[in-house]
Amino acid sequence: MAAEAKPYPRDVVLVEFPFSDMTGSKLRPAVVVSSPSYPDCENEVIVLMITSQIERAACETDCPHWDWQDAGLKTVSAVRCRPATIRIERVKSRLGRLSEQDWQQVRECLRRAFEL
Repeated sequence: MAAEAKPYPRDVVLVEFPFSDMTGSKLRPAVVVSSPSYPDCENEVIVLMITSQIERAACETDCPHWDWQDAGLKTVSAVRCRPATIRIERVKSRLGRLSEQDWQQVRECLRRAFEL
């Protein structure tokens, strides 16, 4: 992703997403949840995992995409409330943007996950 193309909340990006056991990573889509100013301070972005294995996204903190095509995704997908902090240079590209409806669902899932 070009240095001048700062990721914004709701952006769906392609990143090397780390495995939770820290044994590696996988290139996958993710949604940006950090503020636009966050990369300015830390040169990082906070993202949530997106999966096409929606049967695994069964937690109350997971949410399906209703408008997955508008987000630049290839198939029905869900956001999993699994945050990761990624160096900005590991953001490969911007795929699309969540619809307002999907973004509100993600925000509600975050509230449930973190009791915000």
